[in-house]
Amino acid sequence: MIQNPKKFFSKKRNVLIIYSIAVFTASFFTYFVQYNYPPAVFWDENYHIASAEKYIDGVMFMETHPPLGKMFIALGEYFIQPNKSLDLHKFSETDYIKDFPQGYSFAGVRFFPSLFAWLSALIFFFIFYLLSKNPHLSAIFPLFIFSKMP
Repeated sequence: MIQNPKKFFSKKRNVLIIYSIAVFTASFFTYFVQYNYPPAVFWDENYHIASAEKYIDGVMFMETHPPLGKMFIALGEYFIQPNKSLDLHKFSETDYIKDFPQGYSFAGVRFFPSLFAWLSALIFFFIFYLLSKNPHLSAIFPLFIFSKMP
């Protein structure tokens, strides 16, 4: 039961809800729609996909960076399994993948990074709101995150 309806339906709260929905929607279309595009590697995926495949195959290897991100990449590939019919055994034998088999899909390996990018915009919005108590200023900050897309 709502004790004080005026406080519950305050203007500032409504603005906060509208901005959070806008940030959530904008980040969805920025980060998650067509997350498996382009169908080619970029940034350091040549290294990360090789490490993720080693986690999936249970291959012992020396990890020089914190492994959590690569474990999430492997988890996405394990859950979605878009490349189940492809022969990927050579990925576990190298640290850098140069050639991908015909029909290789990046849907699995990019799922969790894209999901976390999508949700992080909303988290940053609320962090800035907690710091500033200004929903208008807090809604501007995620725009800087969106502008860093490749």
